Amino acid sequence: MLQCAIQPEAEEDSGLISSAVRRLTDENLVESDAFASLTITFCPLTGATGIVPSPGRIFLDDGLRAMSADGLAEVIAHEWVHTQQFERLGQREFKCAYVRAVTACGGCQDRQHALEAEAYATQDRIRDQLLGRSGITPPD
Repeated sequence: MLQCAIQPEAEEDSGLISSAVRRLTDENLVESDAFASLTITFCPLTGATGIVPSPGRIFLDDGLRAMSADGLAEVIAHEWVHTQQFERLGQREFKCAYVRAVTACGGCQDRQHALEAEAYATQDRIRDQLLGRSGITPPD
């Protein structure tokens, strides 16, 4: 995380992130002010597409730079759910609940993990809505 915190943001990165965020807000998929107090940046992550180390911060894996704005929007929506969980539970309780859930499911960080399941459900909903608005029928 230290590497992510000190890595400078490239101008094209902020443009791609802004495009993805605009897609979410312009399509009314999230509240218009949902990202007002968040800082979202790319950085090299190992084994994750994104992380939320603190309530107002989202790090996205730099490998996601090749994604479309819609593809990135669904990942940002997933991580945004974690920022909401931080706010709802408080920083300490969120981190404890996250670790408890990882332990309960044998080390998972997928849909079997209670906090991740909520984030994946939102990501799926956003993906389906963006596909539908682009004229693509989402898979069942």
